[in-house]
Amino acid sequence: MTEESAQAALLLPAIPVLARQELPGTCPLPESSPRKIAFVTGASRGTGAAAAVSLARAGFIVAISARTVEEGKSADGRPVPGSLETTAAAVRAEGGQALALPLDLLDRASIQAALDRVSADWGEVDLLLNNGIYTGPGS
Repeated sequence: MTEESAQAALLLPAIPVLARQELPGTCPLPESSPRKIAFVTGASRGTGAAAAVSLARAGFIVAISARTVEEGKSADGRPVPGSLETTAAAVRAEGGQALALPLDLLDRASIQAALDRVSADWGEVDLLLNNGIYTGPGS
């Protein structure tokens, strides 16, 4: 986990409370639910990585997605810190379960493949955290 991700993790202790709170337009998850599944986009670094770790601490099993799968190897060739592998390791270090899924938000096929994999492996997603953003040329 990068220093930025570690610092962001300290700022996210409220996630477990928010996940259980009834918010307008949501279906609250019962405390007795045997497994809670979270899907986090943009989870290779920063806020997304920190949120994935915080959700794991709260008892969620976490599907994480981003374009950067391996440390230092971004999808578009730019060297960047953080990766799905690093975030998955941080989730597992907290005793959590992680499923790392390469996903490009501009590629509908990769989105569908990630959703199909989560559904096949774990079932229905209980919490979706859309943190991913486009960071390519022109952004």
